[in-house]
Amino acid sequence: MTTPVKPSPADPAQDDDARGRLTRAWLPVAIALVVVLVAAGVWLSVTDSPPPAAAPAPSVAAPAVPVPSSAAPSVTVAGPVKSDSVCGLPGLVKDGTVSRAPAGATWPYEGRTAFPISRVAGPGSQSPQGWRSCFAHTPEGSVFAAAYVLAIGNSSNFERKKAWASYALADSPIPKAERVAAAVGSESTSGSRVELLGFRLLSYNGASAQVEVAFRLSMTGRTGYYGAVYPLRWQDGDWKVYLATKDNPFGLVQVPDLSGYIPWSQASG
Repeated sequence: MTTPVKPSPADPAQDDDARGRLTRAWLPVAIALVVVLVAAGVWLSVTDSPPPAAAPAPSVAAPAVPVPSSAAPSVTVAGPVKSDSVCGLPGLVKDGTVSRAPAGATWPYEGRTAFPISRVAGPGSQSPQGWRSCFAHTPEGSVFAAAYVLAIGNSSNFERKKAWASYALADSPIPKAERVAAAVGSESTSGSRVELLGFRLLSYNGASAQVEVAFRLSMTGRTGYYGAVYPLRWQDGDWKVYLATKDNPFGLVQVPDLSGYIPWSQASG
């Protein structure tokens, strides 16, 4: 087992310069990830290998999102009855969970980040600009939706991300223009690499879902392992991202290992 090695202290001038570069590269507050790291005061740890699987990972605090009273998920998934998906993907499941990694996914790239695609869970549509949408109204569909949010949030294609955000952000008390601006940030190009490593479905009731993802973030010679919770709402025939706040909306935290997550990555299929 390899113990993560903490980076040696840097002088203040170098540290300030590194913080500036990181902030410029990860300006989007709601979707792109490092802005949240800076806002939360979380810094990356240096490591040479995958995280150890010793201590349990701390639970990521889910954002305060209004959830209907029937939010508690059951242990098994009810069989799909019909479809209310905007692109006709099968399934309309109002209660359930996902207890193992979905099988049979293909993993194309959104910029530098691989994301999973399933014929039954989605994404089932691709826009002329290239962004993806339309996920099944099932627990598995919500997990695939969260995986794509992670990938598109790290995209350096500003116009594509802006068009996606205009479609994919659910109604919330925050005005739409502010939600989109928070999601896309500036036109800075991200030099980061993000890799999905695992997930857990925290809640699902058909109207809403909360999916926690674990991922590896590499940037400027540093690597860290993080968890974040994506609050989703079923709206207009698709899973959309619910932003209740622009300040660390996904409860992002650094995790020591992947304990408690269901392993799922491009390597595992």
